[in-house]
Amino acid sequence: QPLQAKVIAYCVKVYYDYFKEVRTTYATETDENGNFSFQRLVPGDYVLMSIPYDKDFVPGYYKLDDYAVLKWKEATIIGVDENMIDLVFEIKHRTRGELGLTKVGGKIFSSGGGIIKSGDKLQGGTAVAGAFITVTDGYGNICDFGFSNSEGQFDLDEVAVGTQKLIADKVGFESYETYVETDYGNRANLQVEFAMEEAMVDVPESESNIFSAKLYPAPADKNLALRFESPEQARAGIALYNSLG
Repeated sequence: QPLQAKVIAYCVKVYYDYFKEVRTTYATETDENGNFSFQRLVPGDYVLMSIPYDKDFVPGYYKLDDYAVLKWKEATIIGVDENMIDLVFEIKHRTRGELGLTKVGGKIFSSGGGIIKSGDKLQGGTAVAGAFITVTDGYGNICDFGFSNSEGQFDLDEVAVGTQKLIADKVGFESYETYVETDYGNRANLQVEFAMEEAMVDVPESESNIFSAKLYPAPADKNLALRFESPEQARAGIALYNSLG
């Protein structure tokens, strides 16, 4: 069924250096039929996140031929170049699992902010705003979810009882996972604090070797050879794209 949602396009790799200082996160809303569109995107690699307004459906990142996933690094990368035709992406959302009455809240810091641990509390460090937090039971059902605010704080108040996996994810950071144990007694209102590690989201040009690659013969007939240099002996991944990306 069509869902109304907020859709965010995160650029995880800019193709050209002169776009590096340009805004690379874009947001839009779907219409009543669930349709959305982005225009004038900076050329680069993107992941899409969809947040339905109906909380019976779990937000997530676009995954080709699958339901939306909880981690941006598991999402399908969408390449956007300067000359592209319109492409259609269908984002499918899972429904929530069994709801509960226990609460899990806390605060998220960036690990690069000079954090000091004092007892069970973290001090210092930069708050991580906009992190996507989910709580999942042992069967993979998501009972509650939310986002951290500008101070890195989050509150989930419909968490089921039992052992739950808490996942925090944000583009530009490594995902954080931990387990929480809830019950209707002393553990009915849990508070957790943790730090998320920043991730490399753009590949330095010096490491990509794309401009040192040699193709021959040119023009090619039936066979085309590719040769490139690498600073060390290792396995290499090669992807071929047509003019439509």
